[in-house]
Order: sequence, then structure tokens, then C-alpha cells
Amino acid sequence: MQLSYPCIKYDYVGDKDAFADNIHFTTSKRYTVTIIDEDPDSKLPEKLTKLSYVSSDRNYDVDGLSHFVFTLYYSGPRIKEETNNEQTEMGSDRGSEV
Repeated sequence: MQLSYPCIKYDYVGDKDAFADNIHFTTSKRYTVTIIDEDPDSKLPEKLTKLSYVSSDRNYDVDGLSHFVFTLYYSGPRIKEETNNEQTEMGSDRGSEV
């Protein structure tokens, strides 16, 4: 595979779960994002850090290419899950309309 620069390489690392009151609250996917550029003063890392839930890990040079490594968390769009409580509430609302 031949890459052209600048380029962005990313790897899925795993999930990060968050809990509140001993209940699973959310899951975020964790990625390692590497920007590779011939320009050591690349503007791409600055643009990436403007995203939410991104942190810089390290920078290094290999064979004249600058590597900027970040960790990014992504939880995706919220999906409302129906529970028995919601169905019960909807049923009681209908009953009050009659």
C-alpha cells in the first residue's frame, strides 16, 4: 500500500464504558488517530484537537515524516431504548384521555 501525505490513519482500540449509580450509562468507542505529514508544522493536528473528546498522546518523526498521535472517543448518536416503564407510562397516559 502506497500512502500519499498528509494522511490520517486510525485504529479501533476498544470500548470505554461509563457507569452512574452502578448502572451502565454509556459506551464510547476509543480510537488511536495518527496524522502523518511531511510538514512538521502541519495544521491538521490543530484542526483535530477542536473536536470533542480528543487528546494528544505523542509526536514523533520517522524517515522525515511527522507523526501526531491522538486518542479519540466517539459515542455516536443517542438511541432511545424503550423500557417497560416507558410503555407503562404511555399506557397510563392513554387511560387518562378516555
